[in-house]
Amino acid sequence: MKGKKAVLTGSCHCGDVKYEIYADKPLKAHFCHCSTCHKIHGSAMHWSAVLEKTDVLFKCSTDKMSFYRTEDQTNKHELPAKMTCVRCKSPICDEGRGKILMYPSLFDFDKKEDQEAWMPSEHVFYSNRSIEIEDGKDKWTKMPDSEDSEKMDEKAVHGRKGAAGSGNK
Repeated sequence: MKGKKAVLTGSCHCGDVKYEIYADKPLKAHFCHCSTCHKIHGSAMHWSAVLEKTDVLFKCSTDKMSFYRTEDQTNKHELPAKMTCVRCKSPICDEGRGKILMYPSLFDFDKKEDQEAWMPSEHVFYSNRSIEIEDGKDKWTKMPDSEDSEKMDEKAVHGRKGAAGSGNK
């Protein structure tokens, strides 16, 4: 980006996919507990940061990237699409029609304090969680801006027997 200095850099595990971030902080950051993130990332939750597309510059050719659309389970680079590294298969981002969802766990933070502006303020799809997280952050059943999403009461949903959120109190 001509005339601008990158605030952060990031890459996949093998380093084939490198990028620069030109924003001081995300538009929004959250932990996602949806079943798609469970399957694709192989983890209990996923740390995501929403950015303007103009705040991300990829420093590699597209032949280093693989695309996947969860909507129709194809490998087309048709938006929205998830991007991974062709070689190491690291998930890189979710490219939407208007924004891009980056994964701060791939950023090269110089020091722990540099992560602060990127830390999530909420949990989304928390009703689908596989682990309990009692951190005082807002917990939503879906995305907060979704009409049918509800804010969950952290104290009321924790402490149940069995898998997270299942069973009786």
